[in-house]
Amino acid sequence: MGAALLALSVATSGSGRLRDQLDRAMAEAPFNQPASEVLGALEGWVESPAYVELFAPEAHLSQYRAFVSASPLSTVLSRITARERVRTAGAWEVEDLGAMDAFGLSGRYPHYAMAKLYAAGPVHVARGPHSTASGFDTWTLASPYPDTALARLSPGTLLLVLRVPPL
Repeated sequence: MGAALLALSVATSGSGRLRDQLDRAMAEAPFNQPASEVLGALEGWVESPAYVELFAPEAHLSQYRAFVSASPLSTVLSRITARERVRTAGAWEVEDLGAMDAFGLSGRYPHYAMAKLYAAGPVHVARGPHSTASGFDTWTLASPYPDTALARLSPGTLLLVLRVPPL
């Protein structure tokens, strides 16, 4: 299970002490670092907050950021993995997933519209950790990705970033 999915699972479906700690940590401060700090030296990304509104769990909207790139997933992955100092097992491996598995069920998007968009084929998804000056984020890359109206697929790459607060 990817780090982003694990954090999302704990944040949305877990109970008990760990979930309470995560909820408190995520409620403390919004994820408002400059995009250049979030992305590091990766270029060609445009911040797209509308995707946060679509896909992030409502309780944790302030902990997500979204960006889009015209670059294909393979190009994005080459740039990310070239910068890694330590390779995390299972990170950045591309999976072909259905829309619900790729984007989760806790966002506010209409699930039937996503299923219709991806009826012809899967979403190519890669997940992994990303180190920043303030700690680690979990990144989810998806391609092709839907436009914000959920009317068509774009051939580039969508990046969803979840800030993982220290516990």
